[in-house]
Amino acid sequence: MKDKIKKELGLLVEQSNKLNDEISKRREKLFKIEQEEKEPKMMVYKYEVYVVDFEDYGSENYEILMDQARGLDAMGIFKTGEIDIGEWNDDHDLNGGSKEVFEKYFKKG
Repeated sequence: MKDKIKKELGLLVEQSNKLNDEISKRREKLFKIEQEEKEPKMMVYKYEVYVVDFEDYGSENYEILMDQARGLDAMGIFKTGEIDIGEWNDDHDLNGGSKEVFEKYFKKG
C-alpha cells in the first residue's frame, strides 16, 4: 500500500510540474502580448509645407531649420519645387491661401 501511495504521489508531482511549466509558458506569452500592445507603433508622417520667403533666406536655410527642429528627427526633407510669385502684397492669392491655391501656382510654374 505504501509503495502504491508513493507511486501515485510521484505521478501527481510530475503532473504538477508539467502544469507549472505550462502555466509559466502561457504567462510569458501573455506578458509579451501585453507588452506589444503597450509599445507605441513606429509611425512615419508626411507633410507638405509651402514657405513664402519674405526675408530671402533661400530654400536651403528652410531645409536646415526643418531638419534641426527640436525633436523632429526628419529622415528626409525633399524639395519638390520652387516658383517666382512676383510682387507680394496683402491681397496676394497666396496670403492665407488654401492648398489648392498653392498647388495652382506650382502647376503654372
